[in-house]
Amino acid sequence: MSPKLRYGFEVDRVAAARSVMVLAPIVLLALISGKSIWLSTTIVTISSFIAMERSGLAPLGVVLHGLAISVGYIALLASQATPSLFVACCALLAVAPIRLPGQDERLRSAGSFTFIPSLYLACETEEWSMRGTPLHRGVHFLPMMLVALVPVLVLSAMEHLKDRVADTSYRQHFGRMLRWEMENGAQRYAEALITVILAVAVAAATVVWRHLDHGQWVIWSAASVITGDLASGRKKMWDRLAGATIGVPAGIGAGLLLPHGHFAYGLVSLAGILTLVALRPYVFAFGTRCACVSLALVLTGETALTAAERASHVFLGGLIGIALTIGVRIVERAAIRRKVMSTRLCAVCKTLMTKLRLWIRSNGGRCSNCNRKCLFERNIGNYHNPRVDRPALEVIGEFTTCAAKLYWIALVLTGDEKTAARTCDESPGQAGCEKSAREEGCKESTCNEDHQETLDQDGE
Repeated sequence: MSPKLRYGFEVDRVAAARSVMVLAPIVLLALISGKSIWLSTTIVTISSFIAMERSGLAPLGVVLHGLAISVGYIALLASQATPSLFVACCALLAVAPIRLPGQDERLRSAGSFTFIPSLYLACETEEWSMRGTPLHRGVHFLPMMLVALVPVLVLSAMEHLKDRVADTSYRQHFGRMLRWEMENGAQRYAEALITVILAVAVAAATVVWRHLDHGQWVIWSAASVITGDLASGRKKMWDRLAGATIGVPAGIGAGLLLPHGHFAYGLVSLAGILTLVALRPYVFAFGTRCACVSLALVLTGETALTAAERASHVFLGGLIGIALTIGVRIVERAAIRRKVMSTRLCAVCKTLMTKLRLWIRSNGGRCSNCNRKCLFERNIGNYHNPRVDRPALEVIGEFTTCAAKLYWIALVLTGDEKTAARTCDESPGQAGCEKSAREEGCKESTCNEDHQETLDQDGE
């Protein structure tokens, strides 16, 4: 268990010790060679280590994870010359932190720490004081990235070897990508996937449009607050904002007091990387990381204003992510409501047409002008059907106007027959119906009288 300190945070000493163990060879290479660029590869080492620890990657999984980082890094470098292509590449790479957890939640760290090193290294390569274009620098930097994976690969192989079962061959055992069995626990991720693509695209477009330095802070902040749940995403945004607000001024203040030099810069960079695994909770770890980043910028000769961009970029990216999360949620709910209403309306129309066909069959083709008034009452007169006093909602009359059809749909939806009856009594078509009934009754009575006279004459 991690020892908890009295201030409410905890230090995971085991994870910190294991992280130092895999980072030590890279730091040693930087000291022996005298090239500080080796320190930039530590983000690859720690990302691979986190993916191995939290996602349970086997040695083959570590290799594939490192290759995915390298491919993403080169793709972003190649697309930097075309702004629209760079935005599209950022959006596609941001799919990994959402798509992999959709298969299993334990793969979230593997997806997130594939996108983070690719993005950060691609944005920092342009600032390196090396010859050639960023893509040319990246190609020369690629072998260093692969070397940075070796400590993690060795550690993973040693631990994976201990888990081998006696009946399993070495080839089959080391041919696995994960140290655990994949469960068929797929989750819904469509909403989060659409949100993260839009958020990262908007953030990357903002970086390209405004030519923001350290644009990786904006892009990743927009992606990190999208967790698939609005409440947890909002909480993470406030944690990041609080950590940046406190950590950035603390780092700037420390940079004004400490002596500047490559050794101090290396220690601060290493400390910032260790905060990814050694400190809890998230708000404390992120605040410490912001302090280390600001301190490292000041130690390299950057101004305090440049270091303060860390806080503003974090806030801007988080705001973009949360705004698009809310927007996509609103659109999704509106689409669901529209689909439900459309389904209900189709069902009502289908019921109406079915009852209309039944009525036509039972009416025997007789005109139902006189049945309109009875439609909204408790019976329907039908001279060809001896059944009377039929329920009003059982039989549907013949509608001749669009208004009557819409009114009947509203009646079925609300079930308010009294209002329907009053409206029918007040409608101008009622007089026409009664007049037709009177005329038809007169015709029938006349026919009966004529028929009776004929019978009397025949009798005489």
